[in-house]
Amino acid sequence: MNEWDATDYAAKDNLLRVVRLEAGALFDMAEDGDRWTASTGCPQWEVRDIVGHLIDVTESYFTGFDAAAAGGQVDDPLGMRVMQERLDEGAKSHRELSQADAVERLRDDFEKMMGLAAALGPGEWGGHLVTHKYMGPLPAFFYPVCTAGTSVRAPAGRTGSAATPRTCWCRSCSSCGRRRRSLWPTARRSP
Repeated sequence: MNEWDATDYAAKDNLLRVVRLEAGALFDMAEDGDRWTASTGCPQWEVRDIVGHLIDVTESYFTGFDAAAAGGQVDDPLGMRVMQERLDEGAKSHRELSQADAVERLRDDFEKMMGLAAALGPGEWGGHLVTHKYMGPLPAFFYPVCTAGTSVRAPAGRTGSAATPRTCWCRSCSSCGRRRRSLWPTARRSP
């Protein structure tokens, strides 16, 4: 078993542990009033937009999980061509929330997502398909790993915690088009 292989149910507990650690660091950053409107590695996003993005996408995941559980229909995936623009719109649509309200909503969404992930059994972890708003049906393990908003990965050959939330979770930031850039404000970056 590879403890970092998200496709392997045996790695579930380790992955969810790291997701919790990363989310904790994200919440700490988001609750810092001095950083709420600080620039991030996504050039057009502030810390509050990262929080808004996570609210937007996590709540869209609930739609997919609800439909999958009920055997219901979902809208056709929007596709990758519109993803960048729509994610930006979704993130910034939450700017109207106060910092306290946004962070509380994200915490609630995070706990709900973690509850859904914790309830997944061995057959559901990789075999339960949940429709993603943009990409279509994906295995359930995809969703909790993307909930923390940062990379959950272990560098090759390293052991120990990989919970250092410093980069976009995706290979290319879908919202800004840049390659793995820090989401932390400049003052928070480490060498």
